Amino acid sequence: MRLRCRGAVTVAGPLRRVGPDWLLVDEGGEREALVVLAAVLSASGLARLAGVPDSEGVVESRLGLRHALRGIARDRSAVRITDQSGATVDGTVDRLGADYVEVAEHAAGELRRRADVRDVLVLPLAALAVVRRTGG
Repeated sequence: MRLRCRGAVTVAGPLRRVGPDWLLVDEGGEREALVVLAAVLSASGLARLAGVPDSEGVVESRLGLRHALRGIARDRSAVRITDQSGATVDGTVDRLGADYVEVAEHAAGELRRRADVRDVLVLPLAALAVVRRTGG
């Protein structure tokens, strides 16, 4: 599957999980991309009958973007976030609010260390397009 998203971002790979407002795509090599559904402009490479209505579990169908981002924050994974304008930030998700995410900016793919944090950026959830785990 290939997704074209706002911010001139393309995500390709098998679909792993689906929530009501997000998709998780396996990009290979232990890389995955959390895609905000509202940022998807087109999808290609889908099977003719790609979705089966009501195929997800009751609980899974209710787990929104905040739940998926909470998992990334809990793991302390290094991420690259692309917003819907195409701007990117590398860092670690520090906090998640009702409608925003707080990111400690640091070098791409590195672990978050207090001395290496360059800035703290607050992004509205509505502005996000793709969140990629980058290692670290």
